[in-house]
Amino acid sequence: ILHTVKPRCQSSMGFLSAAGPVAAGLTYYYLASNDYDFPTSAFAAAVVFLALLLVARATGAGARGPSNPGRRISRKLSFMSEVLAKGAFPAHLKVPDFPINGVLYVKEVPTQAELEALVMRASRLDRLHSIPVEQKNGEWFWQPVPDFDVHDHLYVQEVADDAAVHDYLEALVAREIKATKPLWEVHVAKNTTPGGESAICMRVCHSIGDGISMVPVFTSLMTNKDGSPVETPKFSRPRAKSGKSLAARLSALARMAYLTIAAVLKVLTLALKPHDSPSCLHDASVPYEYAPKATAGFSLVRAPTIPLALVKEIKEKAQTTVNDVLTAALAGAYRRYLAGQNDPLAGSSRVSMRALLPFAFPWRSKPLTNQWCFLSVKLPAHLADPLARLRDAKRSMDYLKASPEAFVQLKIQAAASKVLPAALQQQTAIDLMSKHSCVFSNVPGPQTPLYVAGHEVTDVLVFVGNVVPQVTVLSYNGSCSLSFCTNKAVVKDPDMLAIYFHEELQALHAAAVAAK
Repeated sequence: ILHTVKPRCQSSMGFLSAAGPVAAGLTYYYLASNDYDFPTSAFAAAVVFLALLLVARATGAGARGPSNPGRRISRKLSFMSEVLAKGAFPAHLKVPDFPINGVLYVKEVPTQAELEALVMRASRLDRLHSIPVEQKNGEWFWQPVPDFDVHDHLYVQEVADDAAVHDYLEALVAREIKATKPLWEVHVAKNTTPGGESAICMRVCHSIGDGISMVPVFTSLMTNKDGSPVETPKFSRPRAKSGKSLAARLSALARMAYLTIAAVLKVLTLALKPHDSPSCLHDASVPYEYAPKATAGFSLVRAPTIPLALVKEIKEKAQTTVNDVLTAALAGAYRRYLAGQNDPLAGSSRVSMRALLPFAFPWRSKPLTNQWCFLSVKLPAHLADPLARLRDAKRSMDYLKASPEAFVQLKIQAAASKVLPAALQQQTAIDLMSKHSCVFSNVPGPQTPLYVAGHEVTDVLVFVGNVVPQVTVLSYNGSCSLSFCTNKAVVKDPDMLAIYFHEELQALHAAAVAAK
């Protein structure tokens, strides 16, 4: 009895669920030993068990949920969080732990007291009060920090102008967060120029959670105009549809079996495939010589905002999706950059470029999780016609949507993390990353103006450093923000990427209108 009950006593739900069978058994034993017949004893025991179960269910949500913010308990890291906490790449490369950076631009910075209140509100979850710690048995747990202090996570710096604000943010790309405290912080670049743009940047290590689970943390810094909380966007994936007839269902089943086998083979051989074409955008040797090549630093490019209506108009006229349009625009921008830099591959039909797309699964068992994987997709930079690039991007994206590749990738990653040595896992990760031209992420955000302590958020930006260029799009209030994080040792003129991306969208729009 004690062996069964003891591990479950951390909550009323666990205790009552474990104690139910015990109480029912004791009830039956007592009645039977006092000469009650079997039906009566069994009925009474069942009533006791069901009563305890109902009480457990009624009280379980409150016992498990985050209603008590002072409660701090240790939790085991998921396999993906553990991989990121230990270091995703080989240690000798000295690759920093690149945090996810979310920036809110404002014309007026909140007061110190308001900033501290914002940080406290954003840190309400247990994981933001904990650090990852390896136990003696090799398992990793989130260990609560007893002396959590909001002042250890808030940095305010006055800067001279808009350019200095950008320089401050650019310096954060590869700046690691000390592992002696919870792995997040908030930086405020306060612009002293009247009417200038200031920045509030929340930085969170990827081991804490993926992009989707970070959204509620970032939005907790903001409110609607009336002060009400921001509703977290609902993330979902469309379900595949098949016909109602038996033949249609059998056909769909056969196709899914084929796609599953293809996905397994692709995932298992992805790190063995050839590198993308070496160019002025992609140097495959950089990840393997990361430390010396990274001394040049990183460039952060903040592109002018893109009207979301423009992207949607292209989508409607070309019968595609927003993601198709953005992927085709990125391929076109890369093609233009090669031409602008007089790269030997400029205009070539043999150029090979691929992007890694972070795919986050919508189901969530906890507020902060790492339920995601990378998907490899071709960038059609080898095609000269903008609409041909868009059609090719749509074909690639449609195939990924129909395929179980993401689920297969996640399960193979989880299995590999249990059987492969850490060194082999890290080498596979760097091999996979180095063979792709970039990481590309598109995140939908709120489409109404939001406020920080009563001050309107004029623009937003998300940026993440990496061993290959990282491109991130975030939509907000009718516009799309776009960032490029590149290695200065490889990409010599990164600002042109933003210009070419805009030019490519205009070319896509003109071509889509003409074709329509």
